[in-house]
Amino acid sequence: MYGFEIVIDNLLSNAIKYNNPSGSIFISNIDGILEISDTGKGIEQKHLFEVYDKYFQIDSHNKGIGLGLSIVKEYCDKYNIKIQIESDKNKGTRFFLDLRFLSV
Repeated sequence: MYGFEIVIDNLLSNAIKYNNPSGSIFISNIDGILEISDTGKGIEQKHLFEVYDKYFQIDSHNKGIGLGLSIVKEYCDKYNIKIQIESDKNKGTRFFLDLRFLSV
């Protein structure tokens, strides 16, 4: 499942990139729900529906061209992985991947 490695790599890279210097990253898998969360910058509510759009970036000063989360979403849709995001500005972001209905 090479594509799944890209999903995890992207979510972890974003958690590192957008975290606070002394922040934390948490990874858990409880009953087939994989959670990757950070204690970083967070995302404003108004941008939560745009984060999966190709080339969308909240901060253009960071590396990248805004394709990562669109690739993540495309993979999740293809393999029936429900993805959910929760975020609070200046508190952090949480991604949840529901792997219970994964179709490979």
